[in-house]
Amino acid sequence: ICLVVLLSIGSSWKSAVSAADSLTIDQVISEVIKSNNRAEAARCMARSAEENASSVGRWKNPMLMFGIQNTPTNFDLDMDPMTMKMVGLSQDIPYSGYLGLQRRSALADARSAEAERSGVEIDLATAARLAFLDLYYQQELLGHLRAQQRLTIEMVEAVTSKYRANQATHDEVLSAQSSQWRIESTILSAEQAIDAARYELNTLRGLPPDAPLPALADHGLQTFPASVSEWISGAEANYPEFRRLSSKAESYQLSAAASRRMNWPMLNLQAEYGFRSGYELDEHGNAGEPRDDMISLRATFSLPIFSRGAQKAMARSMEAMNQSNLRELEQARRDTEAALRSLHQRAARLSQSIELYSGRILPTSEDAYRSALAGYSANRTTLSNLLNYGVAIISDKTTLTELKAELARTLAEASRYFTDPSSYMLNNSGR
Repeated sequence: ICLVVLLSIGSSWKSAVSAADSLTIDQVISEVIKSNNRAEAARCMARSAEENASSVGRWKNPMLMFGIQNTPTNFDLDMDPMTMKMVGLSQDIPYSGYLGLQRRSALADARSAEAERSGVEIDLATAARLAFLDLYYQQELLGHLRAQQRLTIEMVEAVTSKYRANQATHDEVLSAQSSQWRIESTILSAEQAIDAARYELNTLRGLPPDAPLPALADHGLQTFPASVSEWISGAEANYPEFRRLSSKAESYQLSAAASRRMNWPMLNLQAEYGFRSGYELDEHGNAGEPRDDMISLRATFSLPIFSRGAQKAMARSMEAMNQSNLRELEQARRDTEAALRSLHQRAARLSQSIELYSGRILPTSEDAYRSALAGYSANRTTLSNLLNYGVAIISDKTTLTELKAELARTLAEASRYFTDPSSYMLNNSGR
């Protein structure tokens, strides 16, 4: 009976999660990235930075002027030869290279915002993966606990029967009952952990916390490279934080160069055309030739004498920010390498422990159980001892499940560093 209980738990669980309507981890990640407001907020900020970059670096609008110059107080436009109706055009010529540097700086800011968007999506994908794994393995652990509960119930019944036959003491009955109640208390805690994991997963998916959740698809163990160098090179190519800091440092460097360009003179060009009316008068006051129109051309240069110190200080400030981001980038690379080495080492040792449990410890426990079952059939061992062997198998399966869960969480935490952000993009459908 006990062996049937042990085997039925695994088979019923596998059949439940292999249903056609089961929820896969990839579906969860896709739903989270599409519906979570943090991801949408990051996409909005990236679009804002992109639109801002397209508006920076353009020339100022030309100034068109209309007016009347040198008119008498009686507004007789033919009275004075200096009076003329004027139309003019003025254009500021920007500092040499200033607008180009500004535009390049804004484009670097846009790349930084895009990297930040990728980072938010990867963080959400990692959170979704961890929530899925927590719920998946909590459900597996609950199955083991319920199987252990069945065995403890049988143990209580067996010890009670022996007690009634004066073959066991009252202390043994109380000890068996205590074991049963401890398992029941642990089951209550496991059920609460499952509810909490379900609430978190639904919230990440943009659903009400208590929304019905389909059965979770079977999650097999992931493989990982034998050397951590593959993870480190993947992080160097894909980790959004590296791209964000690098782009931000480039933006500050270009802003510093633009500030230095503002120490150069700015050129302003003006052209005016004056329309004159009336006639030239000779020495006798007689009207002669019509008055000629007049043209005015002007070029002015700004002299950045008083603003030079302020622009130099601004350039130094931007350079300091550039150095700050470069130092932060260097430290982030070191921290990431250390984290990946630690995660890889943990994954390797967990994998060894899983192999030890699945290849040696659990088969040995099952052999011991079969031997005890044969002894029980031959009346060489008691039912309580046989049930203890069954509890040992479930305990080993529980430990194996916990090791698998820890390995899956470790690989999920590591994947945030080297996963290609394009794998989480919505094909521009949700942007």
